[in-house]
Amino acid sequence: MVRFTNVLWWSLCKRSLIPADHTGNELIKNYLKKAEELGIEVIKEADVKEILSKDGKVCGIKAETKEGDLVVNAKSVVVASGGFGANAKMCYEYDKEIDEHVKSTNSPGATGDGILMAEKLGADTVDMDKIQLYPVCDVETGKLLYCGDTRLVGGALLVNKEGKRFVEELGTRREISMAIKKQIDYVGYLLWDETSNEKTGTMKSNPEEAESLVDRGLMVKANTLEELADHFGIDKDALLETVKTFNENSAKKEDPEFNLRMLGWQVKDAPFYMMKAAPAVHHTMGGLKINTDAQVLNKDGKWIEGLYAAGEVTGGIHGSNRLGSVAMADITVFGKIAGENAAANAKK
Repeated sequence: MVRFTNVLWWSLCKRSLIPADHTGNELIKNYLKKAEELGIEVIKEADVKEILSKDGKVCGIKAETKEGDLVVNAKSVVVASGGFGANAKMCYEYDKEIDEHVKSTNSPGATGDGILMAEKLGADTVDMDKIQLYPVCDVETGKLLYCGDTRLVGGALLVNKEGKRFVEELGTRREISMAIKKQIDYVGYLLWDETSNEKTGTMKSNPEEAESLVDRGLMVKANTLEELADHFGIDKDALLETVKTFNENSAKKEDPEFNLRMLGWQVKDAPFYMMKAAPAVHHTMGGLKINTDAQVLNKDGKWIEGLYAAGEVTGGIHGSNRLGSVAMADITVFGKIAGENAAANAKK
């Protein structure tokens, strides 16, 4: 089941289909169901270790399973193993800003193995230093926080331990993330009021996440701004002045300090909400270089015969900053192209 999301600040129309449970699990379940209906064999819990080749042509893969080594012979191989966002060492290799303080929103399997295996066959890569951070994530786990989407729809301020704003709240993910990394304790605090909360409905849409944050003291609901400041140890007087100044300017559709592009809203209707958050690696725009046929290219720009790739394992698709939900179009379009071309090649 999918549904259209609300029109967000960056969109002129509804452009995103969101799975019912807000994760990729829903998509995988449906893909798996369709594969089984078509009689396609799906081998699970197989850790692919090597892409096999002979005379410059791909000829299959080698994997480890509970039963032992598994070799699958094939004239075509499609690499769709995802990016390397969960590989801290690899991220740091390409971007020194991503240090030990930065966690990841990715699944543990996003370790870049597909890229590394293809490189052993001479595959070229592109944009490996283009690593996207998501600014509003769980400070303990790195998980992306959907409750933080209040910032995008209803409006929320982002303040530091000193009670001051430090970045435009609707800047790029990279801009906001880098700004948060410069703050005390490498964290920021999102602040919004009941009007924004009702407008966005993010807490109602993500009750388990909200409950977890509250239970761990990472999100607080209070009748006064002073209570929020006391809970998180934020400079109380500075926070009150920050909110007062913002409210006055926003009413005039002005933000001389940061030029926030969505104004007119204020932080004035109790109860108030504050959430502690930090940036985490969210998407790696770099990866294997492919052409429009989803063929993986070597450093001479030639196709490594039989090798295809699609999705986050590839590079050069999103430039330096992937837009939200666009990765789904990436894997869907190039996945279809790769699959069709791999099948045609296998029949030769």
